[in-house]
Amino acid sequence: MRIAIYNRWLLTQGGGERHSLALAAVLAQHHAVTVITYQPADLQVIGAFLDLDLGALKLVVVPDTPSGRFVTDASAEYDVFIGASHTDVVVPQARHNWLLVFFPAHLAGSPDVDLLLEGWYPPEHGQHGAFRWSDAEAALVFRPMPSRRLVELHLAALSAGTRLRVLCESGESVHRLSTTPQWVRVQLPAGARRISLRVDTPYRPPGDPRLLGAALYAVRSRTRGWRRAWQRTMSADQLVAQSGPTAAVLQRYQLILANSHFTQRWIERRWGLTSQVLYPPVEFVPPTGIAKQRLIISVGRFFPGGHAKNHAVLIAAWQQLQARGTGDWRLVIVGGLDTTEPSHRQYFEDLQARIESASVTLAPNLPADELRRFYAEASLYWHAGGYGIDAEQQPELVEHFGITVAQALAAGAVPLVYSVGGPTEIVRNGVDGRHWQTVDELVAATYALMQDPLQRSALAGQGRLRAADFRPAAFEQRVWELESDWE
Repeated sequence: MRIAIYNRWLLTQGGGERHSLALAAVLAQHHAVTVITYQPADLQVIGAFLDLDLGALKLVVVPDTPSGRFVTDASAEYDVFIGASHTDVVVPQARHNWLLVFFPAHLAGSPDVDLLLEGWYPPEHGQHGAFRWSDAEAALVFRPMPSRRLVELHLAALSAGTRLRVLCESGESVHRLSTTPQWVRVQLPAGARRISLRVDTPYRPPGDPRLLGAALYAVRSRTRGWRRAWQRTMSADQLVAQSGPTAAVLQRYQLILANSHFTQRWIERRWGLTSQVLYPPVEFVPPTGIAKQRLIISVGRFFPGGHAKNHAVLIAAWQQLQARGTGDWRLVIVGGLDTTEPSHRQYFEDLQARIESASVTLAPNLPADELRRFYAEASLYWHAGGYGIDAEQQPELVEHFGITVAQALAAGAVPLVYSVGGPTEIVRNGVDGRHWQTVDELVAATYALMQDPLQRSALAGQGRLRAADFRPAAFEQRVWELESDWE
């Protein structure tokens, strides 16, 4: 069969991209598989970075639009289409259609959705935080209210003086945008829903196929009593949950795949659909001849907002541990750092300023062999993804699976994970690791394991056994079980 797998975020080379490309590589053993994306990419380079053999895959690049219509058109040429792009569900037109979900947004038109976005690209992160680019024309569609609504949009542009026209039922206003975000105020009459934005001179950056208008950083609104505080403010990251697919689009997919049982439960809650779990494959082959050390590691990208890894929480926990006495134990925090991104550099520098002891090290952008060595040497593994987030109100911001946690299990580093989201189904509390809810609990559990090498060894042994459930062989077997349903 001819199969297409779509992923908008291919060049980010993150966990979702590894999951989708691993699926493509397995299917390519018996089928002709094409990867569809929006920007040119070297699959061999990406494969080397992600430790995947992508030599059998073909790449097709299509023009980027907020609606994804060129992906939709391309999907009609294949027997099977697999959407595997986080927050980006397109209309499929193949005979068989799968959707790999990393976490579901609210359905368009759901009672939980106050605002729909039309003509906006998915979120990015920049110097001023998370934002979403508009096309030359875009809109925000609110739930109608019986009273008038005051809305403010936090907007910027690529060049100072960019002319923006804002249209709604109350009239039209013209604004000159800056390269730094500014608040643009709009008054919606009672019952009005739509705010349209038009940029007179949209810009196509070199090497970027998109036509870009305005950058939206946040939306805030209030009704009645306009002198009162804003009733709701949504950042660009939070708007992801407000921008989901329609039920009609989802019905075109015969199979929904979830990356964890945590995600599966939210697919049922938000979409009312059943799904199958396909864990991402986790491969870890530790270097030989390396003994465990008095070392705690944590692995996660250095960046603010969104799925931030809460490195500052871990540094604070270490400082509490030192008050109890850590001896010659060390903490090493490893992660990728985009040095071209000012907000990421500032985040990293702020973390460095918090460190008060030589026993804590930040290790950005390590080569793969050095990272494997740290895993092999580590006795304990810390994970704080989702800490401080209300998982019922903002489940998008907690860890939905936790590849690094599974890698820690495979390496025999006992994981201590914040007790929400995907890591809690990877780590069995008291069997192969520990769950924690407060920093005090993390400190207490860590200190106890520091003092008990026999308990560490027992948990690590169970962890290595548990890691087998996530290895590539288990992933491949699961893929072929699912593939057998095709005619």
